[in-house]
Amino acid sequence: MDIPEPLPDCQDPCVLSGVQSVPSVRRTTPLSRWLHEQMRARGLDGVKATALDAGIPQSLMSNYLNGKIENPQRRNVKKLAAWAGVDEAVVWDLVPEEGRVAAVPAVPEAADRLRALEEEARALRRLVQGALVPPAGLSTARPGDRPRLLRQRPGARDWWHLLEHDDLDTPFAGPAIPLGSILWLDPRRTPLPADGEYPPDAVVVLVDGTAYARLVGDDGVTLVSRVPGAVSLRLDTPGLTVVGVVNHAQQGR
Repeated sequence: MDIPEPLPDCQDPCVLSGVQSVPSVRRTTPLSRWLHEQMRARGLDGVKATALDAGIPQSLMSNYLNGKIENPQRRNVKKLAAWAGVDEAVVWDLVPEEGRVAAVPAVPEAADRLRALEEEARALRRLVQGALVPPAGLSTARPGDRPRLLRQRPGARDWWHLLEHDDLDTPFAGPAIPLGSILWLDPRRTPLPADGEYPPDAVVVLVDGTAYARLVGDDGVTLVSRVPGAVSLRLDTPGLTVVGVVNHAQQGR
């Protein structure tokens, strides 16, 4: 199944029509109050003007202002802080405590761990250097292909995988994951579709020994490739095994 043309960050674009909409219920949050203060300070009128000024998708900004989303994604916290001219910590202080667990900026220990993981990726890539020759056109896995690198990390539950095809090289993956990337796969995570703020999960699955990289479709079951004519797969395909959800990708050949 092909991926449509690149979509904006939020997959819920507003459609203007002559039908009067039903007013939504608004709630006040620390983030929404702060945003309204920033709007007034800048003389901005309405959601659209504020979203454009801050560089945030309009539907997301609407949800922030109406209190529907209290926990913005890390990249949007960064945008909001830059827009307001404040440190990111100021915005994080507006996020409920439970929402900061998976989204707080990396501490030195986490940064050191990330550097160690990326050094592992470089070492793995050296093991397979010369084996991966980018094709002239778009590449996708076919039945019978065997992955050059798909192994469980020593002493860990996650897996390494060398992405040998173009199936995830699309902005829809948020961001695109090009051929030649080393992927870390988490077998404990449940693959999820896009939910308005977050892009769909990227997964690697095995069918009859062939590894396929896909994005989870909007229905939560269909597995989507950006390559036309790619093998059609679903999470409920008989004999399909989910190796894991992409937890990290180190790009660059």
